[in-house]
Amino acid sequence: MENGPDDPGGSLDVAGGALWTNASRISVGDGASGLLDIRSGGEVRSREAWIGLSGTAGGTVNVDN
Repeated sequence: MENGPDDPGGSLDVAGGALWTNASRISVGDGASGLLDIRSGGEVRSREAWIGLSGTAGGTVNVDN
């Protein structure tokens, strides 16, 4: 969920036993606000994760099984 320089931000919901695998890096809130919801048995796998990297952006990750 990495946004480009012109993207206003985004959100992603991983739920219901879904698996999201990223071979590189997940950025939540890098340059814009971002939200990642992991719930109901959802799973996220990544080598690296950055949350709220930029001082002007906000990143939120919610985990609720």
